Amino acid sequence: MAIFYIDSSDFSTATAIYTNPALTSPAGDGYYQYCGIIRQISAGILQPPVSCDDIAVGCVLNCNQQPAGYAAVTTNLSGNNNGMYDFEVELSNTTGAVRVEMTVSLAQSSTAFIFQLGEDSYPNPVYGNRGSRSATNLLGATGATLPIAQRYTYGTAGDSCNAVSTIVTGLKVFQYYNSAWNWTNITNSEYITDGINIVADPGTMVLYIPKTSNDVNLLRARIVEACPVGGYNSSARIYCPALLPGFLSTTVDTTSLLACGKARTITIYQGHVNGTPASSFGLYDWVFADEYSTTLVADGYYALDYGTPKAWIRVQNGIVTQIGSC
Repeated sequence: MAIFYIDSSDFSTATAIYTNPALTSPAGDGYYQYCGIIRQISAGILQPPVSCDDIAVGCVLNCNQQPAGYAAVTTNLSGNNNGMYDFEVELSNTTGAVRVEMTVSLAQSSTAFIFQLGEDSYPNPVYGNRGSRSATNLLGATGATLPIAQRYTYGTAGDSCNAVSTIVTGLKVFQYYNSAWNWTNITNSEYITDGINIVADPGTMVLYIPKTSNDVNLLRARIVEACPVGGYNSSARIYCPALLPGFLSTTVDTTSLLACGKARTITIYQGHVNGTPASSFGLYDWVFADEYSTTLVADGYYALDYGTPKAWIRVQNGIVTQIGSC
């Protein structure tokens, strides 16, 4: 990691940035970030500070970005450099489930998506605990039935950089600012974990993050493109919080036949992936016990109160793995 020196105890009041402790070697032109403050050196002159917590300055995206209706980022703007790409999304003063959609291009190597609410903006990039909801219950729209324990990490087969327990060093850390990725003059390391080699495009991966309080409205995010192979094009869409649609259902049972014979006495909630929102479940939809996406339902069979004959679903690890009719 590069080390820089300033002529002040506060980065926001510094008049220059230097590469040596004697303050005799000025740092080069570019963007520098420290503790949520970005400053640019342009033509050798240090520009005024901007706070990345201020949505007006171009660091923070609005979850209701118009006209799309969601916040969107893509690393395709980066020139296909491997690195760490940090951005923040203002989630509005509402509660509900935050829908996140993630895509990667087929040819790229290891890619991780990390999303967290709250003050702990990112997990430790090497060995840190990724124990929050944003990192423990991740399942993509790929037909997998086992949760990825740490994070989304996808890679193409045959690239040694994808190997689990590989540590990749020298990754540049970029900050999203004014619709562009700007190097923060920081480098970091990434620990490749839970690598999944894919031979087909995984499609859109869907994550729901619960937001149950108005006290925290900033979603901090990082896309990690770890391997120096080129061809990266990772994208993310983040929607404003919204309460999930609910369906009348039976309590869980061990077979579809037993479930179909029971009364519909509870409500379960849909995080759609392939299903029709508020209408019917599809394969690999998320199934929650609450409208905020806080708790996954128990494994087993549920019969629903829609369709003729009525529908049933099988849930494993919080996603629908089978669908049928009673």
